[in-house]
This record gives sequence, C-alpha cells and structure tokens, in this order.
Amino acid sequence: MVSVIKDDSANSDGQKDACQAKRSRRGSRSTRQNLLAAADLKCKLVDFGNACWTYKQFTSDIQTRQYRCPEVLLGSKYSTPADLWSFACICFELVTGDVLFDPHSGDNYDRDEDHLALMMGASRHDAAQSIRFYVLAVNIYSVHTFPQIALGGRYSRDFFNRYGDLRHIRRLRFWPLTKVLMEKYDFSEQDANDMTDFLVPILDFVPEKRPTAAQCLSHPLDHCWSSSA
Repeated sequence: MVSVIKDDSANSDGQKDACQAKRSRRGSRSTRQNLLAAADLKCKLVDFGNACWTYKQFTSDIQTRQYRCPEVLLGSKYSTPADLWSFACICFELVTGDVLFDPHSGDNYDRDEDHLALMMGASRHDAAQSIRFYVLAVNIYSVHTFPQIALGGRYSRDFFNRYGDLRHIRRLRFWPLTKVLMEKYDFSEQDANDMTDFLVPILDFVPEKRPTAAQCLSHPLDHCWSSSA
C-alpha cells in the first residue's frame, strides 16, 4: 500500500519560525567567529568499538544512526566509503550545531525509510510540497545508477519498489543544502557554496564515487571553516 504525505503550509511556516528562533539562541555570526578564534582546536580519535578490518567485518550494524550511510541501511556490502559518509555528516554538524539527518518513523513508514527519504530529497527536482523538509544538495545519485543501488541490498525490497521509488514516502520537498546553510544558518553565499561543494561528493549514494580521505584533504576549505563555524 502506497500513501502520500500531504502538504501543510501552516506546518511549513511553523518550521521556518522554529528555525529563526533556534538561530537567535545560537548567537550572531560574529559571536561564533570570536568563539572559534579563541578555541584551542585539538582533535582526539576515540571510541573504536565497532571498528573492523576491511577484509573481515563482524557485523552489519555499524555507525551511529544519524551518521549511517545508505549501503548499511539497505543491507549492502560496505567498506571505507562508509566512514567518509559519516565524516560528511559530522562536518555539517560541526559548522551548524545540528545533525544533517534526523529521521523519524511515521504512521505507515519506519525510521529507516524516512532516513533514505532525507538522503534522496534534494535530487527530486519535481517534488511537490510536503509536511516535512527533506534536505540535501543536488544530484546525490544518477538517475541511471540509483535503481541499481536502491535494489541491490538485503533490505532494499522493504523500502523500494521495482522502479527505485520509496514504497511509502512519495512526495518530498526540495531544499538544497546551499539554501539550508544560507537561510537557516546565516552562511554567506560563498561559504555555503564552498561547504556544499565539499560535502555533496562525499554524500554520493554510490560508495565507489565518494572521494577518499586523502582526496578530501586537498579541498580548499580553510576559510569556510574559519568564517562560518
């Protein structure tokens, strides 16, 4: 049975009001810049409880929910690109204070399907308005490769029909990541474009297309981190 999420303009307006209120609590952009300048920026790597070798995996249940990649949700094979997906989610959280994906279950869909919808939302350019905002950026999957990716996992049939469409969540609201950063978090256009340019390739639905950690280091993001965090 397939259902459609109905449009609710009042609810959408309420979400925008909530965004503005949250932005006020977060403080001004200059305040955040001053806090960052005064911070002692050191990084420690901790909590390797689920770590495994690339050639020997102990479980299919990996990653914190909000940082979980699509191949794990779908029950497909995973490797080091799964860590890059988590890294992109953490980068977004570091510069905004919010998680990129925060899925919830609904009346007729579960949390995993909502999570996949959140990942897909931005590439649905023909999407109608819906109650929730489904956020990402542009072209996270190719129209030619996505059905293959969507249907290639152990749990794929639970979420997708044979055409690669979600079974229960059929209408998504398109809100590009660049606009999210500008409208919700007061990023400048340049900083928002730079951050989007950095994150979108790492959030590719196809694991093999994601850049490696070494390739990410070559991205010119220094001024974006310092001016917008």
